[in-house]
Amino acid sequence: MRGDSVRSLASLLLVVLPGGCGFREGTEPSHAKAAPVRVERARARVTPAQVGAVYFSLVNGTPQADRLLSAESPDATRVELHEVVAREDVLSMVAHPEGFPIPAEGRVELVPGGKHLMLYNVQASGSGINLLLRFEKAGPVRLNVPLLAADEDGR
Repeated sequence: MRGDSVRSLASLLLVVLPGGCGFREGTEPSHAKAAPVRVERARARVTPAQVGAVYFSLVNGTPQADRLLSAESPDATRVELHEVVAREDVLSMVAHPEGFPIPAEGRVELVPGGKHLMLYNVQASGSGINLLLRFEKAGPVRLNVPLLAADEDGR
């Protein structure tokens, strides 16, 4: 049980503390310019407890709303859509199994202290984290997200 508590604390610190949330731009999917939903500025951080967070901007270039339904990675045993919320001065992470809506011709930001992808039991290599994002209308989008070194700020 203690291991779960350490992982939970590491997860919360990873997405809330500014010092642990520096990133650089990610690798765009090969078909990003033609995709109805573009992924911009993908970046990731992994803790020594093998818990990671991925952040990016989703840009919907269509007149129709879409939704990020789920994400998966061969580099993690589980990927969940989360959001950090404040209730009466207490921060907590809330899972969003229903996904994140993306407004028509709008954007959604996945950022530290807000919406993000949470990765568990991450086994990433130096080449980054491979992700498959599944959208309700745009379909699947594959990308590779750069993994930052522990001492790299990346802002």
